[in-house]
Amino acid sequence: MPAITSFFGRTGDKAAAGTSASKKVNTKLVPCSGIGPADSVAVETYLDRTGALGGGATSVTKLAQKMYRKAFSLLPTTRKQQVKRAQRHEWKWTNDHSSGRIYSTSCSKQVDVAIPAGKSGKPKPEPTGQCSACKSLLGLKRFKTAIARPRPPNEHYKYIPFEHRASGSIASAYARCKGLQTILEHDVSTFVST
Repeated sequence: MPAITSFFGRTGDKAAAGTSASKKVNTKLVPCSGIGPADSVAVETYLDRTGALGGGATSVTKLAQKMYRKAFSLLPTTRKQQVKRAQRHEWKWTNDHSSGRIYSTSCSKQVDVAIPAGKSGKPKPEPTGQCSACKSLLGLKRFKTAIARPRPPNEHYKYIPFEHRASGSIASAYARCKGLQTILEHDVSTFVST
């Protein structure tokens, strides 16, 4: 007895093959764009608010207890440095303040994206994309908590930990660019009238 498919032919396979061939999209390998303000409006505020180079790690307090069974504040300088290095290795993301982007520490660096079809005579927009590791940051509780914090009032910036402030060399270079170097090199009291 003939199979039921013999009456209709094997069009299913041909149709599926024709569909995939007609939907072929050109792709291009591009650098991962990370997370930016278009992905979450809180990113811009977060990067403006913090000087930290990354985040998502265990606190130095907990790491010090785990590593040395002591409070972080009671550790000698060399051990504090060890704790901070261990913390940096735990980061889940890095902050790129210059580009306003945040990248996962597991970022695949490149993404295969579809090339947009441009209309004739108009330049094609440059394709961008995010790797799955960077996209996953948006669902990470620590990341959501970090970017949700509001920007503090200016007078509270003096409480920012020293490691999250611009380093001496970066601050000095910035001051030279802005013409503030003389203020940093002289005693501030010479500029203040009493």
